[in-house]
Amino acid sequence: MLKAKLFKGFAILVIIFGVLSAFFAIRMIETRVVAEAQRRVQFDMSSAWFVYNSKLQEIQTILKLAASKTAVLETAEKQDWTRQDIRNRLEVIRINLKLDFLGVISPERQVVLRTTPPYKTGDYRPISETFVTDALQGKAFTTTVLFNKEDLVNESEALAERAFVVIEQTPRSMLTQKIAEDRGMVMLGAAPIQKGNQVLGVIYGGVLLNRNHALVDHMKDIIYKKEMYESTPVGTATIFLHGTRIATTVNLPNGNRALGTRVS
Repeated sequence: MLKAKLFKGFAILVIIFGVLSAFFAIRMIETRVVAEAQRRVQFDMSSAWFVYNSKLQEIQTILKLAASKTAVLETAEKQDWTRQDIRNRLEVIRINLKLDFLGVISPERQVVLRTTPPYKTGDYRPISETFVTDALQGKAFTTTVLFNKEDLVNESEALAERAFVVIEQTPRSMLTQKIAEDRGMVMLGAAPIQKGNQVLGVIYGGVLLNRNHALVDHMKDIIYKKEMYESTPVGTATIFLHGTRIATTVNLPNGNRALGTRVS
């Protein structure tokens, strides 16, 4: 009788300690798995930002080189931006170095040259735009900004068309009153056209991120190296504008990119 009670008590202790050990072991494993997942996410985000910032630096380098060209400096001194040859030269630079737009702003903040059809000029950049102010003070500048539809049309109607997406609600996404997005998220740079201490103008240019499949594909390839699991990519890359996908590697069931869908 005593032996049975002792055995029963011992068995209960073993079960209790076993359950507790299993519980703490599972919690420890979960904590480590979550911590490792968080580290992986942080590493992936750092890698994506490296790709992004490298592109911004590339834009700045292109603009500095363009601003230092002899033909650009001579034209800026004469303020004769109507010359066809200088526009052609800068347009070749824009196309070959894969910028979506490239233009010149006078010291009075007037756009005096654009290299994208219909080559509109004459509009003024507002004084609130830091990129122009800094460049007119002799500083090269890169940033990410939002262009409204009018800004995009001024550069090129094709850019405005590329930026436009119809917004689609998705399960568990935050509701929005907007039915479409017509703003453009732009990687923008500016560099002074400078002779000595005198700033003769500003050359500016940039890349539209809306539908920029090359950039998100490059980010995904750098981070995940085309890894697949059961014929599905291990990771994706997306650029959001206020919760709306404007560039993404995520595909819809029909194979199209999930542009315009909302983040959950």
